[in-house]
Amino acid sequence: AGLLACIYESYSAHELPMDILPWEGGQMQLLQAKHIRTHAEKTRRVRQGICDRCGRQAFEFLRRAFLTCLDKKELRLLYFARLCFARGREVLRLRTHPAVLPLADAVTHMRRERELLLGFLRFSEYRGVLVSEITPKNRILPLVSAHFCDRFHGEALLIFDKTHKEALLYANGRREFRRMEALRLPALREEEAAWQALWREFYQAIGIRERENPTC
Repeated sequence: AGLLACIYESYSAHELPMDILPWEGGQMQLLQAKHIRTHAEKTRRVRQGICDRCGRQAFEFLRRAFLTCLDKKELRLLYFARLCFARGREVLRLRTHPAVLPLADAVTHMRRERELLLGFLRFSEYRGVLVSEITPKNRILPLVSAHFCDRFHGEALLIFDKTHKEALLYANGRREFRRMEALRLPALREEEAAWQALWREFYQAIGIRERENPTC
C-alpha cells in the first residue's frame, strides 16, 4: 500500500524520484526527500488503474515482485507501473524490456525458493504450538501461509522469518502476520528432542559424504 501511494504521488506531482526507500531502515540522503504517507484511496486508484489498463495478472506480478529481494525494487516497480499505463495489456509480453526483465528474474528466483520451502520446512513442537524458523532471501511468508494453514488445519503454528523480522501466526482457523524482532523459545520437551536426534541420525546414515554440497 505504501509503494502504491508513492506511485500515485509520482504521477500527481509529475516527479521521477532517484530512489524510493521504506520509512523503517531507510538511509539518510544528501538530496531532498519527501515523506509519502500510505493513503487508502490513492492506493485503491493505482491498483484499480493497473487492473483496468493491464489486467489483474499485471498487478499480481507487481505484488509478487514487491516481495522479492531485488535491489532497488521499489524504484523498479515504479518504472514498471509507468510502463503498464503506457503500454497496456501487452506489458507482460515485454519480457526483455529493462523495466520488466529484472523483475521477472527476481520473481522466478522467489518462486523457486518458495517451492524449496514447501518441501523442506520442518516444525518443532513447543507446548502444543508447531514452530519453525526460516531465513529466506525473499519475503516468502505471504506466499506459503495458505499451504501450511490448510495442511495443519486444527493446529496452532508459528513460522518466524528471521531475515525480514516477521512471523505468521495461525490458530483456531485464523491467521495473521506480525512484526517480530526475535523469537525466544522454551527448552524442547524430551520427546521432541529425541525426535530431532533421530532425524539427524537418519540424515547422516543415508547421506553420501562425497556428494555433500553445503553451499547448495
